[in-house]
Amino acid sequence: KNALRQCFKTLEIEANANFDTGSAAHELPSDLTGDSALNIELLPDGRGFCCTQTFGFQHHDSPAVPYSVDIECVGFFTVEGGDLDNKDLRMTIGRAAHQLLYPAVREIILTTPGRMAWGQFSIGFGMMQARSAEEPAALPNATEKKRKPAAKPRKKLPAS
Repeated sequence: KNALRQCFKTLEIEANANFDTGSAAHELPSDLTGDSALNIELLPDGRGFCCTQTFGFQHHDSPAVPYSVDIECVGFFTVEGGDLDNKDLRMTIGRAAHQLLYPAVREIILTTPGRMAWGQFSIGFGMMQARSAEEPAALPNATEKKRKPAAKPRKKLPAS
């Protein structure tokens, strides 16, 4: 039997005081990309996986970007039987994690700002990409990875 427990370790959404309310508030600029990663690690007890979907971008005071976002969603998958070091199983867990964690992140991004300064907005499917099946995650034994910052500095968008 496979099971999932899901939680948000990090959830930060910050309104941009310089946002231009005349711009398309519900859609992000097409050239804005988010930093996204899906990391998969073997659980310390060896009975499953911890999958972490991170996503973020910064507004950098651009009048076209309403919020900065930093999210870390974690899912725990247990697997009974089978070889956990099996490449096919790891790819299946990676796909399942992306199918469950990514929609949760998109939903939070859609609903949480609805109660904030500039209202709802959504991210497109292209802003978050699952790790390629050809690039399976390393599975260290119960080691804690340092989390990379959610977003890299970007060029400031020109004012319109």
